[in-house]
Amino acid sequence: MITAHLYYQYPLHVVFNHQAFRYAHERYSFSFPRANTSVSLRDLLDKHTFPNVPKVDTDNSKYYSFGDRYLLGLNLAKSLFHLFDGPWRPLNWKTEDIGFPATETSTSMTVHSRHSPYIQFSLKIEDEKENRIQKRKEKIEKFCYPMWLALAQILLELHLGRSLAHEGAEGLDEPELRKLLLRISDIELRDSKFNSYKEAIEGCLYFGYNLLYIPREARPAEERKLIRNLIIVKLQENYEKWSSTLGEYTDLDLTPNQQSQKLEDITPSSLNKDTMAITPIPPPSFL
Repeated sequence: MITAHLYYQYPLHVVFNHQAFRYAHERYSFSFPRANTSVSLRDLLDKHTFPNVPKVDTDNSKYYSFGDRYLLGLNLAKSLFHLFDGPWRPLNWKTEDIGFPATETSTSMTVHSRHSPYIQFSLKIEDEKENRIQKRKEKIEKFCYPMWLALAQILLELHLGRSLAHEGAEGLDEPELRKLLLRISDIELRDSKFNSYKEAIEGCLYFGYNLLYIPREARPAEERKLIRNLIIVKLQENYEKWSSTLGEYTDLDLTPNQQSQKLEDITPSSLNKDTMAITPIPPPSFL
């Protein structure tokens, strides 16, 4: 699910329905009428809601199990698949910019729909000629695709349960960040049971380079095949190994210990109850 802003002013409601999407202007979120704040993915990582937990959980209502985090990563990848090469511009795409609606009281906080966050995008309002020039420029620059590089980092952070900002990822240029992510992936995902997940991350990091072997005229169609086969399918295979027993839209209740860590430190993301305008609909189980 994503939130996009037309001309940076009006919320744009976007819902994926199988392989298509529809959109309509909305002013308020009817999905979680009691939500009064939002929590970023970075906040949840810092609040230790992604611990190193066993494969089978007796109660993961307060934490992300491996199945939960892998489903979240799969949903994020599917969103980018549908948005790829379309008239969209990401406002930003780091864990601190990905948010979840939440209901906060004086004693508790419930994070809604833990597997389907809100991501901010804007429509590119440009003339056709300018669009073509910009796309050509983006693809010439070493076939660098920042969104897929960002997704690779997020997938690693979900697996590790911590932000890589503390490990030197902040401020690196794209080639250096790619090297860092590959190094961390080689170390942290060396166990064979994570092969599919590791391959998906590598698919993100090498996406542009894989296009070098495809004739230019065939690239538009082949790009989507690469995304599907090298990223989506691998994430789907990995998720099926660790499938969560919870429903996809299950809420997350922060523990008293997490609450004691200064609840006000859980800063709402730039999404707020006036701009969030998404009706959650499950993404397709397979593209």
